[in-house]
Amino acid sequence: MRPPWSWAHTFIFTLVAIATFPFAAYAEPLEARTYLDIGASWPLASDRASALRLGPFVREESRFREVGLTYVKAFAGARMGLLPWLRAAVYYAHMDSPGSGRQQAHLAVLDVFVDFHFGSFVMFDKNGLEGHITDDFFRYRNAFETRWESPLGWLAPFARGELRVDSDAGRVNLLDAWAGLLFRLPNPQSSPLFLRLFYGYETNRRGRSEWAGVNFLGLDLAARI
Repeated sequence: MRPPWSWAHTFIFTLVAIATFPFAAYAEPLEARTYLDIGASWPLASDRASALRLGPFVREESRFREVGLTYVKAFAGARMGLLPWLRAAVYYAHMDSPGSGRQQAHLAVLDVFVDFHFGSFVMFDKNGLEGHITDDFFRYRNAFETRWESPLGWLAPFARGELRVDSDAGRVNLLDAWAGLLFRLPNPQSSPLFLRLFYGYETNRRGRSEWAGVNFLGLDLAARI
């Protein structure tokens, strides 16, 4: 029988291997990405066991390269808890690429999340539909994330992958993968702050005949009121 910690070591080693592989395989650009998410939610039922909740949120994503800020995406909308294993979000998003000459874009988005729990592993599958109002097309997004709730409580390694299909191209145009660590206060149920540090690789062929990739280092800070 393996010692209990050997499974933890194996899982962490796998995440590190996934994260470092693209560096060895690709000579792609490197960028930094930051995410800031602030949200609140309130119960909609008097039954304490009910998962029915609703609340607003705002989120911002920024991307930086050697030339400085290259991309900003701002979100505003509402998140809903429907069942213990089912969540949804409806929001507006605005995209800008400073210095690129591209026009700013407006989006309307619906995301649906299905949660799974297997022992100390937590997983979710996100199905999203983005209406790109400015560019007049729809994008389907599917992301799957798995997280290991370590015995430390405040530390959780995670890995994530996502694909995106564009209606006007009829094909998968973007693929990305993340691996990193989630930090929070010792009590996960009452923690108002979450910090994720991760490495990722994204490859994109929208408007191109071939794939073009980018490595990125990310920081994601979320606050729950």
